[in-house]
Amino acid sequence: MMCKKKFIVSAVLVFVLHVAQAQATEPKTAVKTFDGDSRFMQWVLLGSFLNEPLEKPLPDGVAFNGYHKDYLESLGGEPKAVLTTKTKVTYTDKDGKEHTVAARLVTANQRGEVPLNDLYPGDPNHVVDYAYCEIDSPRAQKVHFAFGSDDGTKIWLNGRLIHTIYKARPTVLREDWFEGQLKKGRNCLLVKIPERIGGWSFALEMFSPEEYEQIQALLREKKLFKAFQENEITPECKWDFMFEVGKFPTLQWKNPMLAEAYLGSAPLKVAWYDADLNEVAVPEKPGRYAAVIETQTKDGRKIRRGMTFYCRPKDWRPWRDNPKAYFQYLPGSPIDKQAMEDRKEKLAEHFGMALVGELETKPNGAMMMCYLSEIKPLEGNKASWLDRADIVNDDYLLALKRKVLGIEKKYPGLKPPRKRNAPATVLHQGTPAQAGVTEDAAEKIREVCKRWYAESKEPFAVLIARNGVIVLHEAFGENGYGQPINIDTPMYMASITKAMTGVLFAQFLDQELAKLDEPIGNVLTDFPTEGDKAITYRNCFTHTLDLEGHYEFGGMHNPWLDNVIANGLKYMTPNQKVQYNGMGYDLAGKAMELLGNKSIFRLFEENFLGPLGCTNTTMDDLACATTSSAEDIARIGQLLLNKGSYGDLEFFSAETFEKLLPTDLSKYYPGVKKDWGVGLTWQNDEKTAIGHGAASSAILYVDLPQNLVVSQTRNTAGEKYEEYRKEMFKVIQDCIVKK
Repeated sequence: MMCKKKFIVSAVLVFVLHVAQAQATEPKTAVKTFDGDSRFMQWVLLGSFLNEPLEKPLPDGVAFNGYHKDYLESLGGEPKAVLTTKTKVTYTDKDGKEHTVAARLVTANQRGEVPLNDLYPGDPNHVVDYAYCEIDSPRAQKVHFAFGSDDGTKIWLNGRLIHTIYKARPTVLREDWFEGQLKKGRNCLLVKIPERIGGWSFALEMFSPEEYEQIQALLREKKLFKAFQENEITPECKWDFMFEVGKFPTLQWKNPMLAEAYLGSAPLKVAWYDADLNEVAVPEKPGRYAAVIETQTKDGRKIRRGMTFYCRPKDWRPWRDNPKAYFQYLPGSPIDKQAMEDRKEKLAEHFGMALVGELETKPNGAMMMCYLSEIKPLEGNKASWLDRADIVNDDYLLALKRKVLGIEKKYPGLKPPRKRNAPATVLHQGTPAQAGVTEDAAEKIREVCKRWYAESKEPFAVLIARNGVIVLHEAFGENGYGQPINIDTPMYMASITKAMTGVLFAQFLDQELAKLDEPIGNVLTDFPTEGDKAITYRNCFTHTLDLEGHYEFGGMHNPWLDNVIANGLKYMTPNQKVQYNGMGYDLAGKAMELLGNKSIFRLFEENFLGPLGCTNTTMDDLACATTSSAEDIARIGQLLLNKGSYGDLEFFSAETFEKLLPTDLSKYYPGVKKDWGVGLTWQNDEKTAIGHGAASSAILYVDLPQNLVVSQTRNTAGEKYEEYRKEMFKVIQDCIVKK
């Protein structure tokens, strides 16, 4: 009897073990149910496949073969493919080499985003993945999908292509909206995500028509409010940006109906100030004046605006004397130069009257007229880049803002860089041995650059330095007018500007004028200092404050930009996601202006660019609008390599430098899995090089352990940019003498 019992127990154990083994090896797929959560949290992921560059872009703009190539032919093709955890696919690349990829089950993060970069070693580029999920629907119904991806996508539902987009972009949740028709029971959904370079992720959500309409209503409300944020204040008479002595113009909203929707009957309270910042009731003399306008929304939010006007003398009528403005010929334009010369005087009359119209009817015209009425002859006949109408106006309106806020003496201001006891490394000439490169390094890099320009026809300048020794500093190519560029030709830096702003902010950190995780509401009082709407400097620099766009609402030239942004807090959810934008940098800039007691571009020049010796750099924004030369950008690179010092100046300490480096944002914002620094990002897979990318494809690359700085200035990528960029960096690495 005992033996029989032992046999039964053993048999049961064997059966349970067998079932467990069968379950462990049974193919699984991902299933999405209608459980009240819009996010697709589980996927069967298959990849990665090679996304090889094409020799020549296709007519539809596609430049990589992976977007159109069907890697799932062995499974019946992309529209029919069903993926499980047991799926394997073998495919052949363009060189005839076979590759096998396997599927696996993956889970999205708290945002519903699948961070593909984190699922593969080495942060892969030029690859393609497929993600598969089955939707279990209780009935046939229409649904709405919201999607975001880095980069483009193709999406099939039950074999039908329901969404397609080809573009390089960051992942923005709910960027794309499209419909789908579900059948009762299981529905097959396949998502294809091609990757170029940089980030690589996607997120999908699904909503009922009712949920979709609620979301769209909120988006419409947000869009309408943004239109109100952009609503301008103008004089009642359009000519009164240049008004006459004796009476200030009456001001009104440009779109009064839009203003009424948010303000109701709240009036505009206008205070007028003269050029010396004195509040005045009547304009008794010609010159610069400013209006500070205040009102409030129906729900109590304070609205502030600031504007510049010019008061002209009573007896001056600029249009009466038929002013002339001579217009220079535009080299390379389709205009016939001789025909233009033949009509020079008539054209000058036309442009002269157009200029007067601009001075009288536009905010920029009033600003320019104030500037022209104030300027004096220059000593040495050379103007600084700060000697511009808009920057002089920024100085004036900032001083007025500080007076209105009552903080003229609240902050000590930003101190200049400190003197060092021992000079830090500077860019300088030297031998290849001193640079730690091979004797032929310059020639090898030069040869790549020559071929690069010959193929792309996009001019650029480059500076490569190691141990501070300049290995190569040359310009390649001609500009659009057929003229050779030189090493000092300013070119578009685009988002490398963000790195520059981060370096300026480092001085505020170093002098303890600000702290990274301090709320900006401590300085910009329209913002809260606690709660879920409190915004920190780290939010501003790491794209986690939930703003969009670049150069919005007048950018840094709007004295009350911070107020405009604060009025949109209702629609912002800080700390939830990375959404790439430039407005966070401008917002931090508004705090830096108050803390530093100078307008932002004056702070840049007097506390950063000037002391660093950057003589070919001009700025117009804190996130995108900078032109510079390869040497100026390389000086910034060497400053970073030196951890805050250059020559006999210390801009910030090595301890402060560490605070700028990219770090895992999930330490501060749970669920936000992304490395980002204060204007700096990792520039290689090993996370040893820092810098920032640029829409112009300019380069700032600082390899810390190799003491290497690479800067390249250019206005656009041109053909085969990635191919030649990789080749140049490979040659640089090959030329470094290994110890």
